[in-house]
Amino acid sequence: MKFIVAITVLFAFFQHAAWANDNPATNQMIRQAYSKYADQEFEDALSILAEAVRHKGNSRSQLVKLYHLMGLCFGTLGKVHAAQMSFARALALDPSFRLGSNVSPKIRRPFVQLLGKHPKPLDIRVKAPAYARSTKPLVMTVAVLSNPTGLAKSVKIGFRRGGTGKFSFVRTKLKGKKKKRISIPSTVWEGGQGWKGPTYWFAVVEGAHAAVLQRIGDSLTPYSIDVRSLGDNSQKLAGAKDDSSWYEKWWVWTIIGGVVVAGGATAAVLASPSEQSGPASFSIEFSSK
Repeated sequence: MKFIVAITVLFAFFQHAAWANDNPATNQMIRQAYSKYADQEFEDALSILAEAVRHKGNSRSQLVKLYHLMGLCFGTLGKVHAAQMSFARALALDPSFRLGSNVSPKIRRPFVQLLGKHPKPLDIRVKAPAYARSTKPLVMTVAVLSNPTGLAKSVKIGFRRGGTGKFSFVRTKLKGKKKKRISIPSTVWEGGQGWKGPTYWFAVVEGAHAAVLQRIGDSLTPYSIDVRSLGDNSQKLAGAKDDSSWYEKWWVWTIIGGVVVAGGATAAVLASPSEQSGPASFSIEFSSK
């Protein structure tokens, strides 16, 4: 029996990614919990797993392994609700997560029931503006579209002006399904050092105990935002006066293209230049999916 249980867990245990960049202490405790499970010491395994979850800075892949093994332990003990909760957390972090084909029907049943409810994956989005104005606050948007079992607790955003130097950080807590606008002072996103060039940023969706649930860029490959000085009018804001030459104006070509000649009579539908709204601003969106 012990051998069958060990093979079952071993198959499921290594179906996830390698342990690169994981918390070594957590990896060691996962191995200990696996050994306890193989020895059918399920309560001891759960105690080890509960402690490992509280380690600071656990990675997403580590949490999937922890919740996976928790679900197996609870399922074996007949604690269906607790098993489903553990499996739900694993699915929220990894929608492709599945149990091994040789898992017993007793353990598989809670998981299949959970899949029948079509659980949603974790979906936190961070939106950056198209550009920033030097010395002015930078407004970011964080949207919570789906946060199953309340796994995500906060979003940490790092900023650095220019291609070198350290990142400064801001953190915002996540509550419910809603959008939150975050106003970042220029001293944070510009660094207060008079750096030139674009500002760079990345974000981390965090769980309890600073667990890393999702990375949106990172310090090595951050995203960039163009920075413009207050006197830079190279791109007009919405509603700004347009001083471009007459042949560059869109409404001139609208008039030319809108002239219809029929039977020698000419009718033109003119669009008033005063109604021009100017180029619309846009946003760049990054998803945690």
